Amino acid sequence: MTPRSKSPGRGQLWASLAVAAGVFLWMLLLYTITPYTSDDYRYHYIYDGYLPDGVVRPLTSVADIPESMYNHYFLWGGRVVAHGILQFFMLFDKWVFNLCSAGMFVLLGVLICLHARPRLSSFRSVPLLASCLGLWLLLPQFDLSVMWTSGAFNYLWMACLILGVLLPFRCWRGSRYTPGSAALRALVMAPLGFLMGWTNENSGGAAILLVLFYMGCWLLRYRRIPLWSVTALAASLPAFYLLISAPGNTGRDDAPLTDLSVLLSRVEKVAGLCLSCLLVPGLIVLAVVVLSRLRPRKGTPYGWQPYLLPVLYILAGLASVVVLVVSPTIGARSWTWAVCFFLIAAGMTARLVDWHSLLPRQLLACAMAVACVASVAAGAQALPDIWRTHQEVEHQLEQIRQQKAAGVLDVVVDPITPTQNRYNAFVITAYLTDDPERWFNRWMAEYYGLDSIVLADDPQQEGSDAP
Repeated sequence: MTPRSKSPGRGQLWASLAVAAGVFLWMLLLYTITPYTSDDYRYHYIYDGYLPDGVVRPLTSVADIPESMYNHYFLWGGRVVAHGILQFFMLFDKWVFNLCSAGMFVLLGVLICLHARPRLSSFRSVPLLASCLGLWLLLPQFDLSVMWTSGAFNYLWMACLILGVLLPFRCWRGSRYTPGSAALRALVMAPLGFLMGWTNENSGGAAILLVLFYMGCWLLRYRRIPLWSVTALAASLPAFYLLISAPGNTGRDDAPLTDLSVLLSRVEKVAGLCLSCLLVPGLIVLAVVVLSRLRPRKGTPYGWQPYLLPVLYILAGLASVVVLVVSPTIGARSWTWAVCFFLIAAGMTARLVDWHSLLPRQLLACAMAVACVASVAAGAQALPDIWRTHQEVEHQLEQIRQQKAAGVLDVVVDPITPTQNRYNAFVITAYLTDDPERWFNRWMAEYYGLDSIVLADDPQQEGSDAP
């Protein structure tokens, strides 16, 4: 249930650590200059409702989180695991989240490598750099799924949880365990499977589907399945049911699926997002498949068997987005899991290529060069844009402090510059408007102890929804 122990050489290890450190420091910098926005303010409080009506109770300890998530489950939505972790981090200064989430981004890259090849030798600089560049360039709505604090827990952190729980499935090779060891593994995997099933509506279902794929393959190949996989699956199913059947989920969709026009519009939207979010990852997988046929690794079977597992990951990724046809809200950030699964499929297929041949090495070098240049260009645009937003929000906070010191509790602040950069969490998240009754204005006023807060001039920034 663990990656094989063949380790990379010392030089490769240091190169891999350098890549991990570089990615970590870059993400830490971006997180440090990204302020709270949208639901981040709301989740600093025990969840009693959508608006700060009546008695508003700030979170003061971990003991407040169960009550908050109980209310959240019945009033807003079933993502108790993601939002429970989110509220735990709201008990600390934001720098704690910055450090941990930067580490989670690196961890996601490592998990993609381990799923592509479940050996410690996978921890090499080139695969790790390729996976991190893929995440940086290809994750849809990077602003919402990674940079936004509330969104990071729903997408980045839950992707790490899912791939981490699925890693034992990827690593099992028909091993037999002693009764005591089998029982212990089964006990450990049960709560992990429960958490995996209660992550996100489409990701939890995709993870369960992939578990079923694995168990089916094991039955065909080994004629048996390990006990721990059964307990993980058995625990994930009721968790997934609790997630999708949360009372807070009801009432969000005003248009019934029995309306053919509504159904067709959702199918059209899902198809459009599939094209925009999965076209490049799909082309990468296709290119690696073609290369694996042109320059196959020595000893690779010619048939379809080596491609079975990559196909199963792709199918699970597609299932995670096709199901959104019946979802009341469809956002590109929900394609996070599909992109991760496509990257894993590309990594699995890359194992079939003979990298000692000149052509594959030249193509890899060109692809990595293009990805590095594109990433540097994107970062060169993202950093000053996020920094400008950071400075403008700091200016607003200084205006709040000055007006409060003068006894003014109906505060007016200057607007921030609208942004279109996909790495800036303020692209479409809800933020201040010139209407003091808007939900975000009310939560920000509550957070800073004001009667009201408005913009001096509305920049026509219409905020998005919850994560």
